[in-house]
Amino acid sequence: RERAAYCRLIREAAGSIAGIHLYGPARPSKQPAFSHVTRLDPDILEHFAEEIRKATGVTVCVFP
Repeated sequence: RERAAYCRLIREAAGSIAGIHLYGPARPSKQPAFSHVTRLDPDILEHFAEEIRKATGVTVCVFP
């Protein structure tokens, strides 16, 4: 549901943006509240990027 909402938001902005960057965290967070955040498998990010491309027509650059 959140992914669909995100794609709707990007689709609405498609005429005003050149594309989006989709990235994961480069290193572990040092903030206690975000200690559970870890790197995603690059395939997961690429799969989401393809979902965004298909739903919006917007260029998506992935930075795992």
